[in-house]
Amino acid sequence: MKQESDARRARQNTANPDFSASALGILARDGELLVFSRYLADKRYVYLTSAAAWYEWLGSRKPRECLTLFRQAFQPIRRGRVSDALRRDLRTRIRAVGTVDWVVLGQDEEEGNWCAWVSQEMELEEVLEGEWGKEIIVVEDQDWCDEEITIHAYVPDADGLVRPGAY
Repeated sequence: MKQESDARRARQNTANPDFSASALGILARDGELLVFSRYLADKRYVYLTSAAAWYEWLGSRKPRECLTLFRQAFQPIRRGRVSDALRRDLRTRIRAVGTVDWVVLGQDEEEGNWCAWVSQEMELEEVLEGEWGKEIIVVEDQDWCDEEITIHAYVPDADGLVRPGAY
């Protein structure tokens, strides 16, 4: 039983080359990589577009942080610069269904990647406020708890062992 647990932890280690191989395979397939990160109360998606960006980002992660890759490509809703036309299109889509399960991703000069979850028109307006002219991507959220469609790994502690944090 302990050997099985140790083997599973080795697979779930972000230092395991198989984890990066999976990430780079998704990047090659989709031309982009969305990774879900959980650390304590902080949950966010990160948008990456190259192997170099992947390795740089991976190298900056904190011990016990959980990184989740998605086996399925994200369903794009819209991408482009925030404009009246983009806002109108997104509002129309929300009104057509009432409630959505979207993630809006953008780039901040100081903070880097940012993301926000949107389910209603009012939330969309709040997210897009102050983003005029900036590039965003809106995707359908995926269930990061579903182990059938995800690959989870944890950043090891300094001694190389995986000790998942409490999430």
